[in-house]
Amino acid sequence: MTSFVDVRNMVGWVARTGPEPIIAGDARTESMRISGVYQEGDVDGFVGTITHYLPLRAHVRANGTVVLTYQASSPAASGPPTRR
Repeated sequence: MTSFVDVRNMVGWVARTGPEPIIAGDARTESMRISGVYQEGDVDGFVGTITHYLPLRAHVRANGTVVLTYQASSPAASGPPTRR
């Protein structure tokens, strides 16, 4: 269990332990605060959880990097990252 931390810090931890890169795509996303239990290296689980509870959207770049960005609409509408 982590205490509340910035998305920026948690993204850094997940990126270091996960199989694919993950970044916060804007300052508003970086500054959001999250808490919870996340499995080390589970990028899809982490992204799916925070996009469900926070107003964030995830998309995957052609190089495999997962990018989280602020989304003004309902957080539940985002869902897991879209792989292209």
